[in-house]
Amino acid sequence: MLNGRRTLRVCFLALVVGVMGAVPLLGGSAVVGSVAGSMNATIGGHALLPNTTIFSGDSLQVNDGVAVVALDKASRMVLGRETTASFLKSSDEVTVLLSRGNLSMYHTGEGVALRVKIGD
Repeated sequence: MLNGRRTLRVCFLALVVGVMGAVPLLGGSAVVGSVAGSMNATIGGHALLPNTTIFSGDSLQVNDGVAVVALDKASRMVLGRETTASFLKSSDEVTVLLSRGNLSMYHTGEGVALRVKIGD
């Protein structure tokens, strides 16, 4: 009975260590911001819902609608209809790669810098 408990504890400890070791692998993408609201928009092919977290590398597509993304501090970005954009975040800036469409930005100047790259 005592030997069975010891085996169970060792297995549990191994599981915890394994999960803790995998966390850095899962958390590799930097957070860009979150969705404040949207209509007829998708991210990675899934419906874009309020409070969805936007990660570096995500691609957002707006069809006949709109999407509002809240960035750090008080910065906001509004993506208009027929817009496709992806996001990249480094330690000191967020870059929006605008493939098509339009966007409006409000940036307070605080926090990370915002850049927009259009086309190639």
